[in-house]
Amino acid sequence: MATRLLPFLHSELELSESRWRAIGRIVVGCLIALTLIMTFRIPQGGWIILAIFIVSIGDVGPSLKQAFQRQLSVGIGCVTAISLVILFHQQAWIFIPAMGLVIGVAVYLSRTSAAPSIPILGALTMVLAIGGVDVKAPEGIHIALWRFLDISIGTGIGTFCQAFVWPQRPRRLLFESLADSLRRSSEQMKQALLPLDEVNTDEHTLGLGEERVMNSLAQWLTWLDNAERVGHIKRHHHYELVNLMGDVNQIAIASQQSARAAAMLAQTGQTALFETRVRDQIIEVSARCVLYAQAIEAQSWPSTTYAEPPLVDRTSLTFVQAEGASLELNAAITDSQSTFQATLLSSVISIAEGLDSMNPCRMLLSKEDAQRAASMPGQRPGLAASQGQVRSPAYTLSDLLYPKLNPTDLAAAAKAALGALIAYVYLNAVDWPGGITAVVTAVLVSLDNYGAMIQKSVLRIAGAVIGGAASVLVILLVIPNITGLAPYLVAVGAVCALGAWIQTGSTRIAYTGLQVGLVAGLALASSHSPSIDLMPFRDRILGIFTGLASVVIVYGLFGEVRARLWAVDNSAETLRMIAQEASVGLKNIELREDKQAVHGMRAEIYRRIAFSYKLLTEASYEDWLSLDRKKNAEDAQVLHTLLDQTRAIQRVIMSLVWNRLEFQKLSPPKFDARAALEAIGQTVPNVLETVAKRIQQPDPINSEAVIATEAFSKSLRAAEAELLKHPIPLDDSDETKNFHRLTRAQLGFYQQIEILLTQLAKDTRNFSISGDHFSLRARLLGSERRGNAPTIRPA
Repeated sequence: MATRLLPFLHSELELSESRWRAIGRIVVGCLIALTLIMTFRIPQGGWIILAIFIVSIGDVGPSLKQAFQRQLSVGIGCVTAISLVILFHQQAWIFIPAMGLVIGVAVYLSRTSAAPSIPILGALTMVLAIGGVDVKAPEGIHIALWRFLDISIGTGIGTFCQAFVWPQRPRRLLFESLADSLRRSSEQMKQALLPLDEVNTDEHTLGLGEERVMNSLAQWLTWLDNAERVGHIKRHHHYELVNLMGDVNQIAIASQQSARAAAMLAQTGQTALFETRVRDQIIEVSARCVLYAQAIEAQSWPSTTYAEPPLVDRTSLTFVQAEGASLELNAAITDSQSTFQATLLSSVISIAEGLDSMNPCRMLLSKEDAQRAASMPGQRPGLAASQGQVRSPAYTLSDLLYPKLNPTDLAAAAKAALGALIAYVYLNAVDWPGGITAVVTAVLVSLDNYGAMIQKSVLRIAGAVIGGAASVLVILLVIPNITGLAPYLVAVGAVCALGAWIQTGSTRIAYTGLQVGLVAGLALASSHSPSIDLMPFRDRILGIFTGLASVVIVYGLFGEVRARLWAVDNSAETLRMIAQEASVGLKNIELREDKQAVHGMRAEIYRRIAFSYKLLTEASYEDWLSLDRKKNAEDAQVLHTLLDQTRAIQRVIMSLVWNRLEFQKLSPPKFDARAALEAIGQTVPNVLETVAKRIQQPDPINSEAVIATEAFSKSLRAAEAELLKHPIPLDDSDETKNFHRLTRAQLGFYQQIEILLTQLAKDTRNFSISGDHFSLRARLLGSERRGNAPTIRPA
């Protein structure tokens, strides 16, 4: 356990310049708030600290629009709370359902709206204003108004610190991260060229690299959205940057798979045997990654970059020629070397594809340079297609009067509201004002699946324990010995810095930091002077467990989807999307005029793959409550392997699609090999659809995917035989030579797909997933399934 925990904590708590800045912004805000609380004796001051931590979640950068939205949501929540207290303080049969309705609507909007944090913040403001006080008491409205003012002050301080205290712009973070990704990809490619003893085979390092790659796209999209909100990036550049991020992510995935293949080969005591020209070509592609990284980081595309020729043509031609020349060496090459070299070379071609499609964004160039870049020959489609304006969906009067409601989100909102009401009724029944956190816990923990709920609960408890322990130490050891404000600020600031340090980590631990900050605020800043009262800490911990108990009651009866089952459904849907992508460019299927659709499919597929990996992480928390951990561990391993194979298939399919689109620029000669390749292409979507069906309907034994793969292999053998009849002509036109080159490269992609599909079909032949026994509903009606990934994640 310790061998896994220590590397995890090291990677999560590692400090960097940007993290120091983020911690500093939160700590400075907390020190300003503490000074105001103690100087002006502000009641309920702990909520100012909480608001500062909430505003600083994700380090999203300041925005007047966001600040206004936060303030508006807080105001609406406060007005709602006061209205309920004034109108229905003696009619509990109206007051409680009305409160539940507000919570339910807020949770539903947080799952479906474009700004999910706004409605949930308003609902939590209402809960914090009235959830823990006697609504019949005269001081109820007084407390609600002070909490509204405190949260407003905290929101203002947090926004101010993000804007003026060591600010970091999301635009800069985005471009620096893109450049760093390209540099890491360059280093990963070189792994295939290193001596045996220098190849990185450490599983932990490789795993962290893969996780970083899969999470990067979501982080880039977040920074892009934040940069657009604050006006650092114009919205009409949105799709250009999305395409750029997709290309960089494709390069990162291909380079990571290249490094993984090199590591696996090195573990067998072998290295890849490449000709000098192949090694030189790999080095050139690696150098191009660094060149583009410098241009992106500088946000300027130098004129020398325009002169760089496209890489795909020369890379694939070099590999094809080297393959023909290496036939004489086949006796000296083992099967494992041949397989891994094919994977490595396929990855390099995918990287070259991504680099060639990285047309420089107009926002990085002058107007003249942008026009020159758009007219450059040899570039992949993407920039020109993204320059058009995106049409907004047309809404009719019927859509406005009768909005379509999502049943899944409605059910989730109803369960969250019911859990919150159970907690609220209990804390008022036992006359426990300090148990307000029970209601907040019930709202925040009600998430998409059991795994996410367990993870959120664990992080919430961990944050409360860490923050509570630190606060108790300050209360017992520091506060009795101080007489002025300065040492008090140092002591409490240290606890806030601890919370900020954790909160600025990844999403796996960030929520713990928020809880540390909340406990520090409630325990150390809720009175007019330094206090040694331990009751806030006790109420905080017991309130969390009370809220969790109410959630267990609701979800134990009505259930929620298991993270592992959702990962199964999402993986099947991902394969279906890849099947649609694999149809692009086929002769007998209508070609997409808008090349932007290809980029859109790629981004959605990568998003779904990353989401499935996240679900598997959340599923690991479900195993804590499982009675059959061995079977669950086997399920997790099978699904992880399935996702790795899906990601590899997507990379090769994407390169295959670019290859097909190149044919649109040519007038190819007629010969039988082209028809044979078309026949192969027609079978690929069918194989992927068959595997998707197999995954979503697991049976003890099912060989349909194996049979479909065998049909694909049969078509591939026919194409290989036809292609041998047509060698590359040495004295023909360049266009004909280019056609033959593309044809052979396409055949190579199909050969790589055959290896991946054969293994995928074999692994899913005996595919099965244990059922859902987490709730009474699941035991009576069966496991709940969900094939779609949510568009908006809960706040």
